[in-house]
Amino acid sequence: MQNSNDGSSLNLFTPEELMKELGVSRRTLRRYELAGMIPAIHLSKRCIRFRRCDVESMLDRFTYSRRHSSVL
Repeated sequence: MQNSNDGSSLNLFTPEELMKELGVSRRTLRRYELAGMIPAIHLSKRCIRFRRCDVESMLDRFTYSRRHSSVL
């Protein structure tokens, strides 16, 4: 997972960066946030960031659940 920001950003993604990284729409990213799948940092009403560690944790949980789900 590459982040175009330098180290001073504390590994934060903008919504646009994360949408591109995950290959999802803004609406899907918002659904993930509202469902509690990925926490968002609201710096202001229009300025939102996502922590790299939270994104990686969400992906790990998703990957784990897919690997351990039973197929009928």
